[in-house]
Amino acid sequence: MMDELTTDRLVYATLAVLLVAEATWPARGETSSMPRRWCFHAALFVLALGIGTLGYRLMALVLSDTPIAPPRLWHVVVVVLALDLTAYATHVLAHRYKFLWRFHRLHHADETLDVSTTFRQHPVQQLWLMPCVVVVAAVCGANAWEVGLYVALQLCVQALAHANLWLPAAPMTALGWVFITPELHQAHHSPEPHEANSNYGEVFSFWDRIFGTRTPPMPNRQIFGLNPPTGTPG
Repeated sequence: MMDELTTDRLVYATLAVLLVAEATWPARGETSSMPRRWCFHAALFVLALGIGTLGYRLMALVLSDTPIAPPRLWHVVVVVLALDLTAYATHVLAHRYKFLWRFHRLHHADETLDVSTTFRQHPVQQLWLMPCVVVVAAVCGANAWEVGLYVALQLCVQALAHANLWLPAAPMTALGWVFITPELHQAHHSPEPHEANSNYGEVFSFWDRIFGTRTPPMPNRQIFGLNPPTGTPG
């Protein structure tokens, strides 16, 4: 079974591959604000890493940190699905309630979508998202490793979903029946309210299909951000 170090390496390796792929096969051109954006997103990433590390350590104290032995695959699947449903629900709430949107809109204010947008998250968001994760994980009887596995999976899928990367349509369409893909997530970053208030999935796309919040994928999208820039999509 993978340990925490292995999942960390998987995340960093995925990010490295996507960054190289973005530079090699970009779907959209760069903008003059790229260096400033990347510095800002890097600062947010470091801050989120610190908060996340602290939160993970505290979570390990609350949850059972005993490794699953023998591995119970069904339990891992249940935990991953439960946490992703929680992520979907909290994402919907962040769009529905103005107080939560006040923090989440920082993520949607980015007018250029790439891997770095994944880390354009307001630090305050984690202060209310983390307790939600802990409660659901505790109800499921999860341990910290299972939560860490889901977080690693979430980061990898979201990094791909935000990537400025040309990808063949057919495989992405097939993948989109289960997972969030760039074409699905780009609609979520549209300045049009009816599109921004859709495709809330973090890892799995079927939650949007189940709850009626799915917008069909729209390839070759070029315009992202908020309209008006300080407004809400709701």
